[in-house]
Amino acid sequence: MTPATYNDIDANSIPSYQLDGVTIKAIAGELEVNGTRVPGAVTGLSTDPAYLDMSFSSDQQIAIDVPDGYTALVYVYAGSAVISDSDYQLSEGKIARLSREGRLLLTASSDTKLLLMTGKPIGEPIAHRGPFVMNTMDEIHQAIRDYSEGTLV
Repeated sequence: MTPATYNDIDANSIPSYQLDGVTIKAIAGELEVNGTRVPGAVTGLSTDPAYLDMSFSSDQQIAIDVPDGYTALVYVYAGSAVISDSDYQLSEGKIARLSREGRLLLTASSDTKLLLMTGKPIGEPIAHRGPFVMNTMDEIHQAIRDYSEGTLV
């Protein structure tokens, strides 16, 4: 029940990095990629999210240090990638949810583009309906009533 926040981030303020044939736009958080610290535009949020948009110009393997206990998502929106320690193939339009500790190895083909998202699990139940995400359906119904009455804060 924390208040909603909004950050307007101009595309020009998103840092971009070139690492070993991979272009990384660091939208949020901070991760280490191939031994290089990659800080993003947005930091300091309670779930410590990281959000990287990665473009591969050649076949590459990269190593990303994911904080212990964090959840990682990999979404391939062009090309293909392999989660190297399991040989799990991700083709265009596919997403993998990983509970990781330590290093995530990704092997991607040339012209692959993917999103890597990590974050600290909140450890709470989740209920959702439409744009509302709460802990219980009763809270969802209350949020819908508040929205309908114009009192949603």
